[in-house]
Amino acid sequence: MATCPQCRTHYDDNVTKCPSDGEALLPDDAAASLDSDLAEGTKVGEYRVQAKIGEGGFGAVYRALHPVIGKHAAIKVLNRQFSSNPQIVSRFISEARAVNEIRHRNIIDIFSFGTIPDGRQYFVMELLEGIPLDHFLDQHGRLSPEDAFPILRGVARALDAAHAKGIIHRDLKPENVFLTFDEDHVVQPKLLDFGIAKLVDDGMSGHRTRTGVPIGTPGYMSPEQARGQHIDHRADIYAFGVLCHLILTGKLLFEAESPLDMLVKHMTDPPPRASEVSEVKPELDAPLQRMLAKLPADRPDSVGAALDELMGAAESAGYDVKASTPRSTVSVFSARGGAAVIVSDRKLGTAKTVVVSSATPGPAETDVRKTPRRLLPLAAAAFVVGVLVTGVVVVSKPRPAPTQVAVAHSPSVVLTAPAPSPSPLPSPALSVALPTEVAITVETIPAKAMLSAGTHTSSAPGPLRLPYGTEPVTIKVTAAGYHPGERSVVPTASSSVSITLQRIPAAPPAKPCNPLLDCP
Repeated sequence: MATCPQCRTHYDDNVTKCPSDGEALLPDDAAASLDSDLAEGTKVGEYRVQAKIGEGGFGAVYRALHPVIGKHAAIKVLNRQFSSNPQIVSRFISEARAVNEIRHRNIIDIFSFGTIPDGRQYFVMELLEGIPLDHFLDQHGRLSPEDAFPILRGVARALDAAHAKGIIHRDLKPENVFLTFDEDHVVQPKLLDFGIAKLVDDGMSGHRTRTGVPIGTPGYMSPEQARGQHIDHRADIYAFGVLCHLILTGKLLFEAESPLDMLVKHMTDPPPRASEVSEVKPELDAPLQRMLAKLPADRPDSVGAALDELMGAAESAGYDVKASTPRSTVSVFSARGGAAVIVSDRKLGTAKTVVVSSATPGPAETDVRKTPRRLLPLAAAAFVVGVLVTGVVVVSKPRPAPTQVAVAHSPSVVLTAPAPSPSPLPSPALSVALPTEVAITVETIPAKAMLSAGTHTSSAPGPLRLPYGTEPVTIKVTAAGYHPGERSVVPTASSSVSITLQRIPAAPPAKPCNPLLDCP
């Protein structure tokens, strides 16, 4: 027997292609190993699947609901071929561990992990309702500094929190920033996908990657990252500068015909000034250029410090932005033999470095051990992550007291930095015009089919226009000679889905009757 990988219909061995969708048939034993979508109602841990909401090269994401407490969540399921790879599974788990180690409101929360009966690994994370930053920019174009800074502030806080735990994101880009909004339409950005995050000290990780291979997304990679060299938190500061340039100008920092050409530009070409490529005031050029410096040592000490410089320049240029009250900041990253703590006082414009170690003090700058890196596609792999270590640097909240550095018996460092007590001014609200309707395209097999969702109808492939909403909507699909089917979508953005209907078997021909015995 043979099976169609698309519609899962079984055929005799002499059939080589599915007559319904034209797919080449697979032997039954090979088809059995293919991953199938989780059906609505499937129980995954404590949650039940409602609908599939996304898919990538490493797995799929489903919307789910806790049947007892009614909590909505998203479930990320790793493909079976990767679930059997111990190294990939280790990194998959580590993404959840990294997020929970950081525990920051501007980073997506992951709160459960397990294995479904067919052996695929999954974790459960908060379900975000809003719009990815790349889609938002596609709709709105470049943003003014007044609208950009509330987004950038949340991203900066998330990155600084990760760096304080010795974790580098390595794949900052608009696709990995998700915008949620409160009831007043004030933006609340969430940093996603620590899939290729790494610890500053890879020597303690349970899996390793190969040296000399650039890992990340070419358009946002720092020069040292593009060369496949060892990196520290300042690679994220460079990527943050690229993100700022894109948001404020509407243009990517460099344009190139191939990923390799893009990497070369990051390594060799001077970054264009924002005022030269868009209607940005020249005062913003200097802080942007500092973030985009080719040498890590020439960049600001932290993402928050870089953003403060940019906001200060925007205020001096006459933009109506509400910069946070200047205060002391602490950026922490691991160093060989201990921990290097950079304490920068933005108000005084001074900085000093304190190296603390339970052994021989190491250099002030991060000196990452030479560990091999695993080859990955240049585009970020959504499920590849670094492993957490238990000994981390802990930064306490600023207090009006003298700077103190205490070393415990464990490899933990506690640092208290002086800071004035006034609370920062509230973030300016970002006004958002949510769409009134979305367009859903439905590719069907057979091609001639009717789509309906309540009072909304269309012939396939549509688009079927639905009112914007955050609850699942069931699209019914009907076609002559086929059993009807359904597909659930969440109409928060225009999208495309597919469905294959099962053909209704033809009725067997009537047997001829004997007119002398049983004909009517």
